[in-house]
Amino acid sequence: MKQVLCLLTLIVFSTIGYSQLDTTFLRNDIDRSIDDMTGKITIKSPEINGVQFIKVIKKNSVRYYLSLDTKGQIVSLNKRDIIILFTDGSKMNKNDEISCEVSSGGSAFDYSAFLSLSENDLLILKKKAIKKFRLYIYDNEPLDGDQPETLKWYIKEICKLK
Repeated sequence: MKQVLCLLTLIVFSTIGYSQLDTTFLRNDIDRSIDDMTGKITIKSPEINGVQFIKVIKKNSVRYYLSLDTKGQIVSLNKRDIIILFTDGSKMNKNDEISCEVSSGGSAFDYSAFLSLSENDLLILKKKAIKKFRLYIYDNEPLDGDQPETLKWYIKEICKLK
């Protein structure tokens, strides 16, 4: 019985230690840069399957952005429909501009959107995990495994940083 108790204690402490190490590892992937000309601070999450969260601090102003990138097989210009699907099945619709460029291989087109986030958008992104998104008619591959929760963790963590 004593051996079982020791084993369970070891498992619990190793799990707690692992999650702290995991959080430290994730924090190390956050990119923080300061523009030496303007003093503007930019804090970015790593890109996770076409999604990146960005915080920009300029003097007394703080802005938040979401960058979305995916590929498509045909050219679609001047499009604006963006849908973000969350793991709980709910959606966020945005009407921001989508840009299109020819990819380096020339066989596909790169579509991207750079969304300025409102306070309400931020509250939603802190509570809900992104599963996938669509830029006009082009879906990205769904985030899988721990990716949705990891991205949500980055969003919450970056919001706290100065």
